[in-house]
Parts: sequence; C-alpha cells; structure tokens
Amino acid sequence: MGDNFFEIDGNQNPTLQIASGATVKVTVNNNGAAVHNMVTTGADGTFGTDDDQGPDPLAVPAGNTGVVEISFDTPGTYQYQCQFHPVDMLGDITVP
Repeated sequence: MGDNFFEIDGNQNPTLQIASGATVKVTVNNNGAAVHNMVTTGADGTFGTDDDQGPDPLAVPAGNTGVVEISFDTPGTYQYQCQFHPVDMLGDITVP
C-alpha cells in the first residue's frame, strides 16, 4: 500500500482473482506515510456489514504490516478498499 493506492507487481489497484472456496492470506505492507488498511466486502457485496473481511490489525500505520484472510464461497465479483481512503484505494476481486 502507498499513498493512496494498492500495488501488486507494479499495477495499482489491480483486480484480484481468488478461487471459489479457497482461503487466501494477503500481507499488506504499508509503504506510505498515512494509515491504511484493506477491507473486502463479504458475500453480500456491501461494505460496512458483519461479513466484511479486514486486516489484523484493522489500522496499519506507516511502515507496518497487516494480514487479510480472504475467502468467498460463491462465484462473483467483490470489492476491496482502504477504509481510510475509499475513493482512491479500491479494486475488484473476481471469484470464478
């Protein structure tokens, strides 16, 4: 994570793909100066509900690392975002 984007292999806010039923642990390194995190929608596809999946710890200060455990049982498209910068730091997760 940087200020204010997610980056994997040089791609900012990339679309992630996770197999249905698989559990993936994503390590989020905060290389920015601001506090960030990564939260996904749950099965309901809506942020701010009980099935959201987020990092441990919830807030990842600059220079620190968090881990997000992600799992979806139903194929579809879900979203991820930083709760602190939801307009700039967001992307999709596809589950085939």
